[in-house]
Amino acid sequence: MKFSISGATHKILSLAVMSVPLTFLILSACGGGGGGGGSAPSPASISATANITAQNLTVGTAMASFSPLTPSGGATPYTYSITSGTLPAGLSLNVSTGAVTGTPTATYATANVVFSVKDANNVVASTTSNVNFTVAAWTVLYSFAGGIGDGSRPDCSLIQASDGNFYGVTNIGGANNLGTVFKITTSGIETVLHNFAGGIGDGSQPYCSLIQASDGNFYGVTNIGGANNLGTVFKITTSGTETVLYSFAGGIGDGANPEGHLIQASDGNLYGLTQTGGAHGWGALFKITTSGTETVLWSFGGTGDGTAPVGSLVQASDGNLYGLTETGGANSVGTVFKITTSGTETVLHSFSGTTADGGYPSPSSSLIQASDGNLYGMTQSWGANGGGMVFRITLSGTESVRWSFGGTGDGASPQGGLIQASDGSFYGMTLVGGANNLGTVFKITTSGIETVLHSFAGGIGDGASPQSGLIQASDGSFYGMTLVGGTNNLGTVFKIN
Repeated sequence: MKFSISGATHKILSLAVMSVPLTFLILSACGGGGGGGGSAPSPASISATANITAQNLTVGTAMASFSPLTPSGGATPYTYSITSGTLPAGLSLNVSTGAVTGTPTATYATANVVFSVKDANNVVASTTSNVNFTVAAWTVLYSFAGGIGDGSRPDCSLIQASDGNFYGVTNIGGANNLGTVFKITTSGIETVLHNFAGGIGDGSQPYCSLIQASDGNFYGVTNIGGANNLGTVFKITTSGTETVLYSFAGGIGDGANPEGHLIQASDGNLYGLTQTGGAHGWGALFKITTSGTETVLWSFGGTGDGTAPVGSLVQASDGNLYGLTETGGANSVGTVFKITTSGTETVLHSFSGTTADGGYPSPSSSLIQASDGNLYGMTQSWGANGGGMVFRITLSGTESVRWSFGGTGDGASPQGGLIQASDGSFYGMTLVGGANNLGTVFKITTSGIETVLHSFAGGIGDGASPQSGLIQASDGSFYGMTLVGGTNNLGTVFKIN
């Protein structure tokens, strides 16, 4: 018998038959022995990169589009899903793009949501994304009305006093349009305690926060007014009785035009800063007793020194005082300084005013000492994105940038000081930037991860352009003020929890 076989089809092409029994074994031409053809190819694998950034949101504020997973490989199109948990009300997942978007409509206690992705062959990526979502309530507690009956345009921080109420100042408004001291309850009921009158008998235009000293009274400063119209230190009781303790004289022997709030140090005395006056004309650091005896401890503006001190001092765990100047130093864009309670000053850091560092701390800037023992603060300019930065500095003067403001969707030009909240993270505000370019409330972890919690919208329903810091009250919520916005566009007191 003769035959031929096609290797491609395994068909017998020709066969000459003889009367002899034959057995055929046809082998695959595809390589392999045994009986079957080759196996089907496996689907291409799909992988994914997870974004697990916590989403801290506020009711009524649209969130920035967030993509928890970025897939690659496999067969497109991809399909996204939630495999565990539920998104806060008002948010949704686009199953085709993987983006989470929307505007939260209700508060949402921190909870974890798990996202997954699969390809067109229903092959699921082994990587999932586990994201914590939190939605806080945002409340405007009070809108300032201005005029003779109320203050307006607050640009300082609140304090919560021992009676549980909040106290603060406005820069203008009130009976004489020279500013007020006010009290506001946690439910938003406001009372004007004092209308500044100016002239030789009273201060005017306070640019400060109050402090409650160990005697239970409040103390603060006004930028102008008093006997020399160069500012005052005042005391006010919780019932609103005000006393001018000291009128600044300026010149080489005294400071002038104080800003920021006073601190009460461990020796019981009050310490503060003036922006002008002193031996070099560039401001002074002073001490004053609660009975009104004042002493200039340091005059800024000498060779290599900072000029125009801003904000407030902090007494650190080593007993020394630390603060900021807006200008001066090696690069003329501000400094961090240390000063002993006896008046010996040291410049710890001169800001460089570059993309690698900040410059020009804002007039309301202050340092805080965090639980790790380091000092933290902010500058309103420079940094990697040009919008200012958060920095950390050791008590010996080693500085590092923790966050640079001004990126897409971020705030810029931070104002006031940071606070370290009960969760260990830092919280603060920016003057501009955010979704509406009217400022933000932000959170930043100790490792330098920042989240915008609220973008101010202005108008009658929200404040705008905050120029101060936040406080965390005894109820765990944050409270603050905005310079403008609210019902009368004259500023607000707000709460975020």
